[in-house]
Amino acid sequence: MLLANLFCSNIYTQSKYTVSLYTGFAFNTDIRLNGEAVENSQGYILDIGINRTLFNQSFLKSEIGFSVKNIFASGTINDKSFNASTLRVAAPIKLVLPLAREKLSLAFGCIFQNNVDFAEFDFRLRDKYSWRVDYLLEARYAMYKNWLLSLGFSQNIRDIPDPYFINDPETVIRLGLLKRIGKTKNQSAEAKL
Repeated sequence: MLLANLFCSNIYTQSKYTVSLYTGFAFNTDIRLNGEAVENSQGYILDIGINRTLFNQSFLKSEIGFSVKNIFASGTINDKSFNASTLRVAAPIKLVLPLAREKLSLAFGCIFQNNVDFAEFDFRLRDKYSWRVDYLLEARYAMYKNWLLSLGFSQNIRDIPDPYFINDPETVIRLGLLKRIGKTKNQSAEAKL
């Protein structure tokens, strides 16, 4: 009976979709290209997406999403600077823990993302490094009504050769604005045995 109450007594139904806009600073700590160190390897991101809540309970919810990310990268090799721009798609999968009466929440999970530039709309998987996986840690603050502010950190977790990080650096600090869309309502369910 106690277990049934724990899992069934407070089931919340809220808007299933969230639109997100993230911007951030990306950087590499130490990468090499053709044996030469790449200095000041950094980038800026713009990430626009939509997330869907899969399940939502008072103590935990899960989200899956789809986003398009544009990265503007730069760096220096042998005193020669370079600029690069690339377009990627990403699929974040997150678990969200509500804290402090749902004003604050903590999200963690993974971001699955293509590692091939889509500028020419070539969707083929070319090699085993065609996909990248980042872990994600994110703190959210519920502002006004259905608006949330987010501060996050993501880091590549796959063993990928350094040249792949020229266009898309391995570490990102992200600032985001999220908007829940659709109807929002809370309801309690009684556990019935």
